[in-house]
Amino acid sequence: MAERLTLTREEIQELTGVWQHAAQARALARLKIPFERRTTDGSCIVGREQVKRGMAFGTQRDPAITAANEAGIKWSTAA
Repeated sequence: MAERLTLTREEIQELTGVWQHAAQARALARLKIPFERRTTDGSCIVGREQVKRGMAFGTQRDPAITAANEAGIKWSTAA
């Protein structure tokens, strides 16, 4: 089964530690993780490859990578 291109809503919640869309957007911006917002409900869209690339480069320096690791995101999980 193919891997999803974007993080699920649950993975975004785990990554940011918050469930409200506006709070997730603030947390993602603070973590310097690129994202888009859905116009229908304001939820965040985060590319899986963006976060994966960040994990490949310097896990000690980037807080987004640390947050993703601590959240235990399972990158191979398919929807």
